[in-house]
Amino acid sequence: MNQIKPKILYVITQPEWGGAQKYIYDLVNSSKARDFEVMVAVGQGKDQEFIDKLETQNIKIHHLKHLIRSISPLKDLLAISELKKLYKDFEPDIIHLNSTKAGIIGSLAGKNQKIIYTVHGWVFNEPLSDFKKNLYRQAEKLTAKHKNRIICISKLDYQLALDDQITAEDKLALVYNGIDQLEFLTKEQATKELQIDQIKSNIYKLGTIANFYATKGLKYLIEAIYILKMKNIRVNLTIIGDGELRPQLENLIANFGLGGDINLVGRKKDGYKYLKAFDGYICSSVKEGLPYSILEAMQAELPIISSNVGGISEMITDRKNGILIESTNPEKIAGAVKYLINNPQIAKKLGTEAKQIVGTQFSKDKMAEETFRLYKSVLED
Repeated sequence: MNQIKPKILYVITQPEWGGAQKYIYDLVNSSKARDFEVMVAVGQGKDQEFIDKLETQNIKIHHLKHLIRSISPLKDLLAISELKKLYKDFEPDIIHLNSTKAGIIGSLAGKNQKIIYTVHGWVFNEPLSDFKKNLYRQAEKLTAKHKNRIICISKLDYQLALDDQITAEDKLALVYNGIDQLEFLTKEQATKELQIDQIKSNIYKLGTIANFYATKGLKYLIEAIYILKMKNIRVNLTIIGDGELRPQLENLIANFGLGGDINLVGRKKDGYKYLKAFDGYICSSVKEGLPYSILEAMQAELPIISSNVGGISEMITDRKNGILIESTNPEKIAGAVKYLINNPQIAKKLGTEAKQIVGTQFSKDKMAEETFRLYKSVLED
């Protein structure tokens, strides 16, 4: 007689591949997930890479017609109704909500359900108006009452939950993101596929992986490349990613006359594979949780420059395994890039140290084990 497996329903706002999507993908494909019946409910978006990846692993998917990233009172009410019906039909033992919108909508739809919510960086840290920040903060406080546990992926977000009185500490858990051993293309393969293999060897190749959102701070990075060019420091920047701000970024590149210095290569499946193409990696974000892209760059043994936001200082120790700079400051970005170019031995040491740290502190197996332990504790409550 087959034992009935408990059910987990994962809910996320968008199908666009990013950190929160990778997080769910890794959990549902972990060995721990074999003891559960799993479904992933996904909201609306143009890019379908997350759904494609789930389908290749035969993960059950439910498409939410009304769950979208932006605030829309009518759509949001319909999304609540849609999720209520899904909860009733699927009868999950655990609902695991991911991303702010899914976290709020999913909680309102399931007041009597067992709910876990992962914060991939508090949304009220984003560059929003004070009205929107306060609106989201109050929504998080209100819906925290319906959540059994809230997972924070950084100590910073954990402390912010306490400081802003989002919820009591006994509801909070700290679980770091983690990654497996990755396989990278060789430098020659990666530069050829990104079509940057013709760039002269004396030109520093800088790379980043980012969706084109305001939170990624790409406009500051582009301005930093312009500053370096005005100082006759040759840098070529490749940005792997795409998104709604592409027209604005293209205009900015054109206005600065950087068409030959910055490559927008679009989204790439398993974008981390191309990291060996670069001499250094940069994260210019103004808001983050604990970004997978930096964990991937650490494993690729790249010297990393990153804005000091979110949980990044819990991954990167300044001048030990990377360089931390203040966000929204193109001059600081440019100065850090210049430092790496002028100090290749130090840059190499930073990359070596980064690889050692990611291997010992940020394991995917550890992340899955701690998360499924939380599921068990909630089921037993």
